[in-house]
This record gives sequence, C-alpha cells and structure tokens, in this order.
Amino acid sequence: MKYLFGLLILLISTVVLAQPLQRQAFLGIAPQAAEGGVLIASVLPDGTADRLGVEVGDLLRSVNGVTVDGPPTLFVALSDLRTGDPVRLTVQRGEDTLELVGSATARPLEQPEVGSIRYDAVAYGDGRLRTLINTPDGEGPFPTVLYLQGYPCQTVEGSSPNNFNRRLVEGYVEAGFAVVRVEKPGMGDSDGPLNCEDIDFDTETGGFAAAWEYAIDLEETDDARMFMVGISMGGIQAPLVAAASDRKPFGTIVWGTRVDNWHDYMLQMAGTQPMLIGADPVEAYEAAEAARPVLERFLIDRAPLETVLEDMPDAVASLARVGMAPDGTFFGRTAAFFQGIAAHNLRAAWRDGGGAVLSLYGESDITAISGFDQELIASIVNYYRPGTADFIAVPRTSHAMAEVGTREEYREHWRRGTAQQLAANFNSEVPKIMIEWMQQQLNQEPAS
Repeated sequence: MKYLFGLLILLISTVVLAQPLQRQAFLGIAPQAAEGGVLIASVLPDGTADRLGVEVGDLLRSVNGVTVDGPPTLFVALSDLRTGDPVRLTVQRGEDTLELVGSATARPLEQPEVGSIRYDAVAYGDGRLRTLINTPDGEGPFPTVLYLQGYPCQTVEGSSPNNFNRRLVEGYVEAGFAVVRVEKPGMGDSDGPLNCEDIDFDTETGGFAAAWEYAIDLEETDDARMFMVGISMGGIQAPLVAAASDRKPFGTIVWGTRVDNWHDYMLQMAGTQPMLIGADPVEAYEAAEAARPVLERFLIDRAPLETVLEDMPDAVASLARVGMAPDGTFFGRTAAFFQGIAAHNLRAAWRDGGGAVLSLYGESDITAISGFDQELIASIVNYYRPGTADFIAVPRTSHAMAEVGTREEYREHWRRGTAQQLAANFNSEVPKIMIEWMQQQLNQEPAS
C-alpha cells in the first residue's frame, strides 16, 4: 500500500556527504515588529549582533542587502546564514543610518541538563537534515524515542531550558530513553535544496521516515525497543512513517492530532474553533457552510489553488477564514502541503502502523478542537489489535501542554487577550504520563 507519494525517489536520490554540517548563524536579538524594519528589544552576549555593535533600540532595516520589514522577513534573510559568513546589517539609530559589518557567530549548542547530546546528520533529498541524539548516562543501547515535532517551520533545537520540545526530550532522557530529533528540510543546520516552507506534506514526512530508518541503526539505540512520539502535525505523520516502514515501532504516542480527512478539520477551523474562543456560534457556522464547497474543491477534488480561486467567486474570502494569506500560503505553508494531508487515509495508516498506541488530548485544547479524533485513533487501533491502544484526556491542558484551566476559563483568557501568557505554565504531568506508558509497554510482550 502506498503511503508516501514520491518518498522512494527522494530516499534513493540522497547522497551522503563527508564534511560536517556548518553550524547555523546566531544573530542574538529579540526582534519586535516596527514600522520600517525590526526593533531590537534586546541583544544577547556574544551573538552576531553584539559582536557587530547593535544596540537595544536600533531599528534593523536590512541583512546583507535584503530588506527586513518584520520578524518573518528577518527569519528568511537569516535562514541561509552560516557560521563565519560575512554579515552586513543596516540599522537606524536615532537620526543616523549605520552599516555594521563583520562575521556571523555560531548558534550556541544545546547544553542538556540531563544526559548528553550528539549532533549528526541524515542524508535526504540531495542534502542533509541535522539530527540530535540525546542519551542518558550509562551504557547503551537504550530504548529510544523518535520525536516528530509539530507543524511550524522552525528548528527543533531548544536553546532555552524552558523550550517546549526540550522539556519533553529531557524528561524522556531522565527516564532512561535515548531521543532522536531531526530538523525539517532547510531548518537549523540542515543543507540542500529543500526548504520547509516550500515543500509538500509527503516530502516533509519523508524526512521523518529517513530519520526513523537512521535511528534504528544508531549504536546508541536498541532497535527492538523503538518508540515514536508525534506532536500535533507530527501525530499525523507518525502512523504514515510506521506504516511505510518494514520496522514497526514498539509503541507510538500522539498528542493533539487528527485522524479523519483534513477537509473536515478545516471546516471545524472555520465553524467551531472561533466559537471556542468567544465568537458568535451561528455566525461561525454560517461562515463554515459558505466555505464548504470551496474546501471540497480544494481538498477533496484537489484542484490547483489557482483554479479554485479563478472558478469560485467566494474562494478568496472563504479560504482566508481558514488561514490563507494573500500570497496563497496557509500559515506559512504551501497549498500543496494541505492537499497532501487530505490525500492520505490515516485510518489505514493506524491499522498498518503496528505496535501499541497511546493517544493523548489536552481537554482545553482549542487548536485540535476536540478529543474525538484522539479517542477515535485508540478505537481504530483496538479494532485491529485489540487491547493495544489507550486514550487519555489530560485535564486543564492546552495544545501547547500548558496548564490553562478548564475550557471555559481558557476561553475567558482568549476574550481578555491574556491566553498567550499561560504558555509558560508547562504541565509536567504530560511527559510523566507518556513515560509511564512507555515503561509499561517495555514490561510487556511486544504488540503483534
């Protein structure tokens, strides 16, 4: 059965290159959107900006001649910058325009609080993806987690100890698990022609598939005790990777994800999600119904976006309600990315993925909208492999694993504009539940 269209071609075309990956450059600022550029809110010691003489309050206007009009364009301007590359920053300081010139400094490496970390790479798509292998103290090989991060095009590294990904990883390591992370194409230190913001869904998923096969062969990992943990979008990709591989995971954990067609989720984004943060329920429903024929054409028929926009007069307004930007991207990703999700039969992937399954949902998660799909995943797996799947709803917890109160309390924070302030309230019960479940699986016979 075909799960990853085009994956085989991508994997065959990889070339292992001998030289190590160059470290991504580190500008070392806290940027804020401002008229005419990016306002420098803080400057970190020993970063590129600090070495070049950038000061708090400067307005950054360009990087190496590329105009910067906000944090997104700054990210693009820095994406290909590597350690030692020449850098020219144009900043406005009061009435003066300054040209600051020097060399890019390296982004600091992660310094784990438990265990150790090794930086490596896996070949993929005529380039390489940065991999990070965290291991506990002591003798390996260790039971291992392949960590499939969520949707955003951003590095999976966590320079801050409070970083969401890092908190999970170090929890697993402290419990005795090795953890393998892989950057998405174009992110972090990864090289090659592919870039996360431009690729389709199968190409991104193929990177995780390459990392799965790579992780199985590492000397640090116990290939008989391999788990996958998929967060949000990673929870959609995990069963596809497992189903396409000859080596099934010992167990799979997913958090805040979906299982039925992506078309249905986008309808709920238009009709239900706004209501959960305080919008008029009837108005939200009517907006979703107006979008239904457009979404069917786009995601069920998979017509090119250009054709949909030309043929359907309400298409622009309807798709804007579910995140389409003026340039035709959705939340910074291509239209083809979302059509690729909708093309997959995720129920079949869960049937064929093998191993035990833990499906988790935060009861206050507005992003995933409801726990129905998460419970459905466990039901699907138990239909084909009875007694091997569990569903757990974690109280008072958001999509980002933060303690936010009940859904009604969280909704009130959205109304007040204070919801983002809760993101730092990481719920340590979530990794605890994951770890206890994995340890239970290791004490049992493998699921067939």
